[in-house]
Amino acid sequence: MLAFALSIVLTALAFLAVAYTLEEGTHVQHWFVQMFIVFLAFFQAVIQLAFWMHMKDKGHGWPTVFIIMGVVVAFTAIASALFWVWY
Repeated sequence: MLAFALSIVLTALAFLAVAYTLEEGTHVQHWFVQMFIVFLAFFQAVIQLAFWMHMKDKGHGWPTVFIIMGVVVAFTAIASALFWVWY
């Protein structure tokens, strides 16, 4: 239940951040809301990996290694593509 409640709260926070930014007369910078939503997305991914994918349990060493290597490969590909486009 904790994971489900955290997922709902994080989703509601992201929705409220965007709704508050779209409201007239607010002085919240768009870059702050974007970084806040990226932080919430990262935190939600960690929560889902830990609870829904049961990565917190014993015996999940190899799946954890493969997920970490996938993240490393993805970030390397993104950084390479950005470097290639910008320079």
